[in-house]
Amino acid sequence: MTVPKKTILVVDDEPDLVEILTDRLSLEGFATESASSGNIALKVLESKKIDVVVSDIRMRDGTGPEMFKKMIEKGLKTPVIFVTAYAELENDAVMKQARAVLSKPFDFNELKALIDGI
Repeated sequence: MTVPKKTILVVDDEPDLVEILTDRLSLEGFATESASSGNIALKVLESKKIDVVVSDIRMRDGTGPEMFKKMIEKGLKTPVIFVTAYAELENDAVMKQARAVLSKPFDFNELKALIDGI
């Protein structure tokens, strides 16, 4: 059995997008976890070893930057890659601490390259 490259936490409130992204990442050899909100993501991050977080910015139950700010406050140093259709949030102070911000629709190969580089 092959050991997964890294464990990726996908955070998005759109179940179809989560399923597509986790399936693609799994096919590339990554282990995946998912969360439908920032609050759930924080619980996962506190209970499991996660190597990279891939998070939407706008969700029904809070935002990706709010989740990231709480991660920083809790001392969680897991790299975060945001995906968004809302470019105006890219200049937010918290967002500038993210590893990357990709605009939707994003190129999966670009995301994979970012993850591989972490």
